Amino acid sequence: MGQAPAPETGRSATSSTQQPAPFATTGVVVNYWQLIQDMMRRIENAPPRENTIGTGHKTPTQDYAFETFRQLQARDLFRAAREGALEARRLGRDLPEATMERQVWANVSLALEYLPLLVREEREAAELASYMSDREVDTAIRRYLVRQLLPEQPARSLLAGFMDDGFNRFYDVFKPALESMASLPTEAPDIQFEAIRTLHTRLWWNYERSYAADPLVKARVAASGVPEPPSVRLGDSPPPIKAETRDDLTSKAAVMGNFADSIMRHILPESVRDERVKEETRRVLQHMLDNVVLPNRANVLKSLHPEQAEPVSEALPSFLEGLTLEDLQKNAAEVPGVVELPKGL
Repeated sequence: MGQAPAPETGRSATSSTQQPAPFATTGVVVNYWQLIQDMMRRIENAPPRENTIGTGHKTPTQDYAFETFRQLQARDLFRAAREGALEARRLGRDLPEATMERQVWANVSLALEYLPLLVREEREAAELASYMSDREVDTAIRRYLVRQLLPEQPARSLLAGFMDDGFNRFYDVFKPALESMASLPTEAPDIQFEAIRTLHTRLWWNYERSYAADPLVKARVAASGVPEPPSVRLGDSPPPIKAETRDDLTSKAAVMGNFADSIMRHILPESVRDERVKEETRRVLQHMLDNVVLPNRANVLKSLHPEQAEPVSEALPSFLEGLTLEDLQKNAAEVPGVVELPKGL
């Protein structure tokens, strides 16, 4: 076996060679990728179980067949993903690159699908975020994990559902990880592109829903039947919203402003970042500019459109008008280097 089914291409790369057993004779796992596949086969072939009754709340609860996953740790699945990616590349080395990469993606997806069973607390989420941020980790695995953080994905897997909910649940873990990947100049371009896109999508998703949840906005939308985007706040006379909504939007806009500051360097004239990173940075900054009341709006505008920035005035301040260079030098010479303060101060 050795491969998970690849999207669109089925089993694009299969192995005819004998695979190593998941366990050595000592009982130590020697190949976590084979172990995960074996566990998945057992789950698929297990007979259906009847619902049991949860004794705590007396409500039906599904009795799943993958309790064995709970005996593993997150790092075991990370290792399985790495081994699965390596095997896909080994078996697909004679295939078109796109086909091989789809198989890599499929193997990684299979290896990490039940990761949510092992990540329940902030400490475990921090381990996941650290792994995702580690530049020594296979790029395909990192890109896969970053993409799972996008909200409301159409094909919502168990892992995608967990990562979607987990972004806000473990906000102080996942947001800094994405910020680091999005801003560091040494980050791999593919990862940086995904991190910029994902973090902006998440921050905007939270901002937009905060505005839509305001009671006054809801009432106006119900009366008119027309959606009201947050961008109306950029107008000269924005429609009213509740004070608590305004405070929440201000807080979220500050976070987005800090994110904008951290990625502006990618589009500086002297930047040597990948063109995809530059294009995504410009798209994200422009979207913020068009839709969010940013506290650093002038800086974002200047980074995108330097020609529109206000020119620095060369005129002297009004209280210095009429003075010559000699006057200024004379006045400066008369200023004492040390000022004596009255006693007691």
